[in-house]
Amino acid sequence: MTTLPHVPTENIDQGPADIPMVLSSPTVPLVQAHLAEMKAMYDLQTTSSPLEMYAHLLAMEADYCDNIHMENYAHTVHKLHPVQYAQSNARHLPARRSLKAILTVCPYSGCPVSVEDSYQLHIQGKTVVCQVCTNPITMDMYKMNALLDAAKTMMPELAVPTLPHDGQFESFLDELHSCMGDVAPAVQDKVNELVAREIGAFEFDLVQAMLRQLDFVHKMCRHYDYWYTPSVVQAAIARYHQFMHLIRISRDTLTMLVPTPDIDLVWHTHQCHPRGYFEFCRS
Repeated sequence: MTTLPHVPTENIDQGPADIPMVLSSPTVPLVQAHLAEMKAMYDLQTTSSPLEMYAHLLAMEADYCDNIHMENYAHTVHKLHPVQYAQSNARHLPARRSLKAILTVCPYSGCPVSVEDSYQLHIQGKTVVCQVCTNPITMDMYKMNALLDAAKTMMPELAVPTLPHDGQFESFLDELHSCMGDVAPAVQDKVNELVAREIGAFEFDLVQAMLRQLDFVHKMCRHYDYWYTPSVVQAAIARYHQFMHLIRISRDTLTMLVPTPDIDLVWHTHQCHPRGYFEFCRS
């Protein structure tokens, strides 16, 4: 039998008087709405195979790339990384290339790659063989391809290397830097920046992040009715403010504070409203 973390709902201690309990605060309806979105993902996950779920996540990330204002699960998970979300250059670009568009095409020849092969590459970290050109494909090959495209754009006069058939990223980088020679430091910096970042439109792998977030979704939505109860949500909001107060007063220490599931739920809800969340954090 699973024991739920107890969230006291009687005589809630509001904490010290100087805790800003109201400013930009999540409300019970907002938390319930966020929980309802989680429940929709939970229902989808429990009726899908891992491969089918991966295809759904790829499609959600692609939809978000097409319409940056779309309120779907991909957008939600992006907002759950508030620093990256606030600093995201991709959100201001006229167009974004989704992971689905990248990973369903062979980096060598542009041959189609099945979603099943993409899943093995992307999630399981395997090497697959292109069914058309028979070249071995790894995730590193896609990063190398992105680097080549960027190098051709920045340095059209240079003869850049081709994709290595052995798939060795380090030797490819050595050859690329050798071809670049004494290019401007700004170009070198840009290449180094591209080496460090994930492939795709965003600052991190949004599909992988959505997959990780499903662990929390599953944990909470197994007991959806309990967490949806208004008194439980109200108590969780109070505990969230107390927790954030503890973070404020311990920020200069080495203390590691870990939120309980109910606090995490409210925290995620707050992050899904970036303007209010940043106002709250600056207060």
